[in-house]
Amino acid sequence: GTEATVLLSKSACRFCVQASEFASLWVLTQELCQQLHEHFDGVDDDGQEPFSITYQDSLPLHDYFALVDDHFALRKHLEELRSDLADRTHQFRAVQKRLLVRFKDRNPSPLNHLDALLTLTYEQTVQLTEGIDDVERALRTVSCHLTAATELVLLLIRFRFELDDDNFKVLRLHLSPEPCDTVEQGWEEQVDSSLIHLLRTSLARNAKDRSALPPPMKVPSDTLKLKKRITNVVDRLSNGGRIAGDPEQEPEGLEDEPIPGGEEAMDMPVPAQGE
Repeated sequence: GTEATVLLSKSACRFCVQASEFASLWVLTQELCQQLHEHFDGVDDDGQEPFSITYQDSLPLHDYFALVDDHFALRKHLEELRSDLADRTHQFRAVQKRLLVRFKDRNPSPLNHLDALLTLTYEQTVQLTEGIDDVERALRTVSCHLTAATELVLLLIRFRFELDDDNFKVLRLHLSPEPCDTVEQGWEEQVDSSLIHLLRTSLARNAKDRSALPPPMKVPSDTLKLKKRITNVVDRLSNGGRIAGDPEQEPEGLEDEPIPGGEEAMDMPVPAQGE
């Protein structure tokens, strides 16, 4: 496992969560927030401001996008290995048929190294099968890291833009932290389609965006568009846009500029109680 720590500044009422890996921050951050809520929810405010958690640093999208790239690269590599395995198995069956014809012939012609080709094809098939097993294990590991990183980014977005429960739930449904990769469909295209729908409905800038037809879902060639969609959603939330609530409220001054990524350390200011 990886190490993660929490640093407390009593004078500034700030917590700093640090970890050696970005994905490892989520578990400790989630547990810290839960413990803080359990502690302060039972405290008599005595006229003071209600307890809340805020996050004031820039969102660590750079580290998050690195995990998205790793996940997508493993998916593409796995697809290539499966394609190569299909070619090798087809070749193996073809060589087998030729050898059977030679063996059944009363006057067989020379094998012309067909036996060596059969052996080589079999060895390649075994190697590809082992390679697929290795990549699938790596993909499961990276998928777990992507799940934790997505949960962390969602939590930070909630604290950064003070989203209520309804907005947070809808955002979590669109930016899903549950990768479900199949041969036909993967996490990247699912989230991309969901965010397109979000940007053209609740977070649309104008009537033109709302009337645009969504593109068909397909496996992307890279993750550039997905990362741009995530950045656009964050930008529109930062400009006052909300997913749930008053449908007539539209954010102003929306721009599609990326938000710089943060480090693998987070400062979370927490207002003091009764001070």
